[in-house]
Amino acid sequence: MGVIQRLAVLAGGISMSAVAAPAAPLTPTGPWVVDYSNDQCLLDRNYGSDESPLILAIRRVPMDPDVSIGVYTRGGNADPRIGDASLGLGASRIAAKFRAYSVPGKNLRNFSAYVRGGVSLFEAAGQPGSITLRAPGEVDETFAVPELAHGLRALDACVADLAQSWGLTADQQKRIKQGAQALRQDYLQPGDYSPRELNENANARSQVRLWVDESGKPIDCVPLKSGAGSTLFGNTSCRLLLKRATFKPAIDVDGKPVKSIVVYTVDWVVG
Repeated sequence: MGVIQRLAVLAGGISMSAVAAPAAPLTPTGPWVVDYSNDQCLLDRNYGSDESPLILAIRRVPMDPDVSIGVYTRGGNADPRIGDASLGLGASRIAAKFRAYSVPGKNLRNFSAYVRGGVSLFEAAGQPGSITLRAPGEVDETFAVPELAHGLRALDACVADLAQSWGLTADQQKRIKQGAQALRQDYLQPGDYSPRELNENANARSQVRLWVDESGKPIDCVPLKSGAGSTLFGNTSCRLLLKRATFKPAIDVDGKPVKSIVVYTVDWVVG
């Protein structure tokens, strides 16, 4: 997510520079679509064609204040990469981390920027006229986002419905003021997995759903299909998190710790 070109001209000893005007935001070629799956909610819109798609995607999971914003294209660089990116919501600029890789057998480049607190950032931005994603060597695009507020409301409804399907009622969701938070982010390490697991799930996402009790102890774990493709990989993640992980429990509107759901995510980029 190009490069601003500068042309230097020498005339009579005076140096002049001209800066290329920013490209106009890309306009959508299709409607917003919400994907209601069993383990994630995805709001996406095509800015390309069926033959050459350029898809902007906003991804959320229940009880998670963070957001992933992705761009999916055909072809492109085949090497897996991680690094720093920036997200623009209208005039606001936000730092993010990205991962990018090619999906085997699909000629598809997957770019995903992870935005901490993304839900509240979208709320604060109101109705931005555009979304910009920039990461050197990967993407530099500005997308016009008409009717984004309508799409985000549909995404919110999907997230609430998905949480209910996981066992968290609508009333329980409303009463949770702050979700459970992992006390550390390094409970899973590459050395925990066999070479077979890592090779089969190169450039994947280890993502599981945990029930965390009132004391902050994880008591149940289920691998998510939107995470790593291998059941073995997800099962290893669950086994280790149930053994190692501790959380600050969720807090309700009365300030009391309550049982809740956490989606724990680790992105793997295997070069």
